[in-house]
Amino acid sequence: FFKLFIYISSWRANRLIAVSESTKKDTIKFLGASNKIDVVYEAVDSKYYPFKNESMTSMIMRKYGIFNKFILYVGTLEPRKNIVRLIQAYYNLIIKNNITYQLVIVGKKGWYYQEIFNIANKLDLNKNEQKIIFAGYVPEKELPFLYNTADLFLYPSLYEGFGIPPLEALACGVPVISSNVSSLPEVVGDAGMLIDPYNVQEISQAMFEMLKNHKKKEQFRIKGLKRAEKYSNKKMIEELKKSRTKIDGIYYCPHDENDNCNCRKPKIGLFLEAKKDFNIVMSESWLVGDSYSEIIAGKKAGCKTILIKNKDRNNNTQHILMRIKEIKPDFFTKNLNRAVCKLAIKSWKC
Repeated sequence: FFKLFIYISSWRANRLIAVSESTKKDTIKFLGASNKIDVVYEAVDSKYYPFKNESMTSMIMRKYGIFNKFILYVGTLEPRKNIVRLIQAYYNLIIKNNITYQLVIVGKKGWYYQEIFNIANKLDLNKNEQKIIFAGYVPEKELPFLYNTADLFLYPSLYEGFGIPPLEALACGVPVISSNVSSLPEVVGDAGMLIDPYNVQEISQAMFEMLKNHKKKEQFRIKGLKRAEKYSNKKMIEELKKSRTKIDGIYYCPHDENDNCNCRKPKIGLFLEAKKDFNIVMSESWLVGDSYSEIIAGKKAGCKTILIKNKDRNNNTQHILMRIKEIKPDFFTKNLNRAVCKLAIKSWKC
């Protein structure tokens, strides 16, 4: 039923938002609709940044039993996260190289999680010295402290739609080792070390290189901070607005957020009626009020035409299409004082 619901919803939607190019490709593969998918990357929360707070950090370390330098993983405990191979790679790392780093696994239990604990018990990694710590769910307010204290962040996931945890780690200045599959190369880019998630030896070797090569570690830290800056809320909102302009019948006003404009909320009926009357396909438009200044705002935004919905003396609806340059300051008060809605159009096809 859920698959059918997704298919019907995607078919009926005007636009689809994919959080990565990888997700877009998957959507096209399984649902089609390649001509109405926009890629809008997610943003990293502002609370993830490099900082030092020794007293709070020390308290959180004690809370989760972390008493040494550590490698961090954040994510749900389930098969696609590839935690079993992560644990095997960690075991190879500490056995062959006599390394004392702990492995801290943060995340709640998902489906088929038991194998993760079985492999840890089999390798005797969560007893005595507590080489592996299963921290379980960690509140979001505590996560930045763990990121900022970790020496390395490891994310060998087999599939992601986007991949927020590696981005959070990059934003905190933690060197990242990530899978080279699905969306993760898009997110991490050259700011992290990419590995084959199916190759345990390669994962182990990457951890060793990153932990022992301080110059490389610092280079990835700097690259990661710059990379994370590209994923801001401002940019995400801008891309979402661009996607909205491609929808027939859903538009936004051209003013800045701080302007106290009187632009009205879109009325889809207007667009449907206009499409019927003029056979117009509108791709970028703004709904504007009935003041001349708002019409000029639409003009500054690149609009050349205005669509007017008016009521004549017999209360019949009229749709009038005019060029903005022909509109005079007193046009509405003199000619169309019963106009109920106006639409400034940037581009359209008859």
